Amino acid sequence: MERLLLTSLVGLEGYVLGELEELGYRAKVIRKGRIEARGHVPLFNYVLRTVERVILLIDVEEDVQTLKEVLDVVASVDWDEYIPLDRSFAVRTERIGEHPFRSLDVEREAGGVIVDWFLGRYGRRPPVNLEDPWVTVRVDVDEDTVFVGLDTTGGKALHRRGWRVYHHPAALNTTLASALIRESSWKDVLLDPMAGGGTIPIEAELGRRRVPHFLFRSFAFERWGRWNIWRWRRKLRKRIRWIVDDIYGMDKFTKHVRGCKENLRPAGTARVRCFKGDATRLERLPFTPTHVVTNPPYGLKIANPRAVDELYAGFAASAREAGVEEIVLITTKWQRMARYLEEEGYTVEVKGEVLYGKLPVKLMVARR
Repeated sequence: MERLLLTSLVGLEGYVLGELEELGYRAKVIRKGRIEARGHVPLFNYVLRTVERVILLIDVEEDVQTLKEVLDVVASVDWDEYIPLDRSFAVRTERIGEHPFRSLDVEREAGGVIVDWFLGRYGRRPPVNLEDPWVTVRVDVDEDTVFVGLDTTGGKALHRRGWRVYHHPAALNTTLASALIRESSWKDVLLDPMAGGGTIPIEAELGRRRVPHFLFRSFAFERWGRWNIWRWRRKLRKRIRWIVDDIYGMDKFTKHVRGCKENLRPAGTARVRCFKGDATRLERLPFTPTHVVTNPPYGLKIANPRAVDELYAGFAASAREAGVEEIVLITTKWQRMARYLEEEGYTVEVKGEVLYGKLPVKLMVARR
């Protein structure tokens, strides 16, 4: 097993730990959105659903204040263990906190340090490719701590699953969708009444069936030759299972329903059913949606602010009338949603805050 750094949306760290525990691995949260674990690069990339990136950790140094100190950490690495001379590389940096340097400064200067390291040892340098490097070196600076590693996931983070062909204008991040699903106790019937392009119902089926990500996309580590990826693929294919649960995605707009159906085929999610409907009229459905997982509109782009209140109030009332037992959702308007749900007899619990891009959203669970 190798020392790995897993990145996630800030606020989803506990869900990452839960996934790892189910797989039999122990881990610890070392920073917001950063989890350290020992594990297997292929396995973690192929199956973890709440993780953004899997980074092979090379070095971690604390109490780093200046750009020179960052570069000293980079210079201390034996880079020929990680970058072949005939292969291209690039440096990527995520910087969190206040520093007397920019992320671009780190990327440019660290790349130069790596080139100089090879020139000093071999008199030759590996090529730099900023568009499609064979190896992406991560030099992340989180406050006063520097993380140096190799990005095993690749140019596209893990939330880019590879099955989405219809892009809803407000498509939900799939790792956040997976966290919402993990928070739900659904067993038989699951509904997203504001499904958009179907992210939540599709992720629900893929996760429950234990479908690995390699069926839809490729990863950087697969071309390095360090791991027997075919052994891992054979093993994980055997874990895929069929399910008999009813999973529904509903939306009021025909174009989004059509888009949801377009996403079903590449995802291979045969159990999901997408249809047109009104989230404030759940009692009219021909089935009982016992469990709801959804990402309602936040009203940020709606001209009439009362429209969100009307949607939230109508949704809460119809959920009670339809017999919904549990609701898991995220919203920025969590106080309004909580008030409407409590008025309908639900007990509401705020599970935490997630930083979704730069937008803080509350993850809530309501039960009757």
